[in-house]
Amino acid sequence: MVLMALDHARDFFGDPRVDPTAPGASGALFFTRWLTHFCAPTFVFLAGTAAFLYGARPGRTRGELSRFLLSRGVWLIVLELTLISFAWLFSFELHLVFVQVIAAIGVAMIALAGLVHLPRVAMIAIGLALVAGHNLLDPVLPADLGSAAWVWVLLHEGSGAGGPLVAGNWTFWVQYPLLPWIGVMALGYGIGPLFQLERTRRRRSLMLLGTLVTLAFVLLRWLDGYGEPTQWRAADTTAESLIAFLNCTKYPPSLAYLGMTLGPALVALGLADREPRWLGRFFVTLGRVPLFYYVLHLFAINACAGLYTLVREGEFVSTLGFMMSTFFRGGTFPEWFGNGNDLPTIYLAWILIVLAIYPLCHWYAGFKRRHRWRILSYL
Repeated sequence: MVLMALDHARDFFGDPRVDPTAPGASGALFFTRWLTHFCAPTFVFLAGTAAFLYGARPGRTRGELSRFLLSRGVWLIVLELTLISFAWLFSFELHLVFVQVIAAIGVAMIALAGLVHLPRVAMIAIGLALVAGHNLLDPVLPADLGSAAWVWVLLHEGSGAGGPLVAGNWTFWVQYPLLPWIGVMALGYGIGPLFQLERTRRRRSLMLLGTLVTLAFVLLRWLDGYGEPTQWRAADTTAESLIAFLNCTKYPPSLAYLGMTLGPALVALGLADREPRWLGRFFVTLGRVPLFYYVLHLFAINACAGLYTLVREGEFVSTLGFMMSTFFRGGTFPEWFGNGNDLPTIYLAWILIVLAIYPLCHWYAGFKRRHRWRILSYL
């Protein structure tokens, strides 16, 4: 969650038109982006694990779990299409909606609401099939489905390859096509029993599983034959070769991308599984209010970037909203827009914003702990 804020600080305080994974980008910019790749897969995977642990509480039936997942999934989709979309752009004037990770988690939860009635082995098999097999569908293009092209954009291609979806005067930009993310959540649910083991066994199991997944990624990427549409080639320097090797596709997430991120994430989960000290308690507090933190950090980063622009240029500007407005209306960018801040400024903004919103997260975590209201489980 903290690394995610770094990625979004880069979006708002840097130049959002710059692709940090494009040829010619600096190594520092690439690895800043690469570190944040771990966020979304881990969110979705652990959402599945959290669903398992929620359903495993004494006296809770699968029916109750299924109903909770269904209602929470619908709520997350509504939230993505309304409040969160506004937080990205600070405007509905463009009639533009980003369909991103919160909506993907919501749809995956709705799918999981049905899958939880299957045996756990079947759940794992379905998860593996979706994660490992969805790249077999790469040759199928949205245009091949004619009038149902929008279905394939939602399920597999995303708007980067399949184009935006248009409904009336609204445009929906799908960043997270659904099939692989449903698989990731199913796998997170499937390994849920590991988190019920005694701590030493749990840590050992997580680190072993994570190591195996990471080694599988290295082998898959080295063979360069399946699971990643972007081929890699050895470059003139070791650093450039490493960047090429690690430059895996997120939109939609390739098998290599998911192996590259979930493998080390499982190892990190095992290593971090200990009694938290002061720094650990800081992260645990944020982890207790993930949705609250997500919405709050978007508003905070967008507002702070706008205030920064107000001080520097005399005008409050929502960076992404301004960029999309200029792009859709065929305008030209002012000279200052291309002068994105350097990485030290972006890192400083990231740290200060996370520290600034922490007290509110700490208060809300305590409020949730003191009040066991059902509605708070949705917030």
